[in-house]
Amino acid sequence: MSRLSDGCPTPSVRFRVRETNTNSDRAAKKTTVAALEEFEAEPRKATDLATTAKRFTQSHPGLVVACADFADGPVWITDGAPSPPHWLTEHTDHCANTVREWIRVGRALRAPRASAEAFRKGELLYSKVRALTRIAT
Repeated sequence: MSRLSDGCPTPSVRFRVRETNTNSDRAAKKTTVAALEEFEAEPRKATDLATTAKRFTQSHPGLVVACADFADGPVWITDGAPSPPHWLTEHTDHCANTVREWIRVGRALRAPRASAEAFRKGELLYSKVRALTRIAT
């Protein structure tokens, strides 16, 4: 065993040549092609994800304000729900805490503030508006 310049031994590596089976070569090629196709699909998946996230960000202000408007309306009462978050949770598959926050933030955004306008324009994200409305109200 030889030694590197720092005194550590260098591992000896031995390669064995094995005979290949043509069936396993074909399977390996298919696997490689499938992996390559999957890898090439990743940029498309990333683009789709970014597009979906952008659509969600653009529609989030409308959703939040709509939840606040719904909470102040009569539909949930006439349906027999104990509260607007209960009704929205049942009909939208979102958890009650999320819906409660949407209602609270939506109500806070009714006041003419710069943060409300920035949220509608997409200049502020929901998480920042949520924090600002907690401080402001």
